Amino acid sequence: MMVGASTCMTVRLITGAAQGRELVLECRYEADDPWAVALDFGPQEGAVWTLSRELLAAGLREPAGHGDVHLEPDDRGGVLIALSGTAGVALLTAPRVRLAGFLAATEAVVPIGAESAHVDWDRCISELLST
Repeated sequence: MMVGASTCMTVRLITGAAQGRELVLECRYEADDPWAVALDFGPQEGAVWTLSRELLAAGLREPAGHGDVHLEPDDRGGVLIALSGTAGVALLTAPRVRLAGFLAATEAVVPIGAESAHVDWDRCISELLST
């Protein structure tokens, strides 16, 4: 049985149109990968982005991230999320309170700082040696 947390929310893809486009985002966290969170845009969009829980938490408070993922709070109660890939950059805005609630749920599963106690290190070593 997987132990984790998940939540769905509506986010807005910022486009050239005045209203942008609404997407459903599922945020997932699993205790057996305790440093990571998955942002799943569903089968219609076909994109799942994995980033560190620490980066997501930092992005709720201040600009955070380098490279393919950048987050920063906006002045309307949201968080701007920039995802850069081979097809270009997607700029989204997500409700800060919903992301904060998701992070609180992840901390109930694995407290910040206790991640290494939730990793099956023997399995990790075995997988590394078998490749």
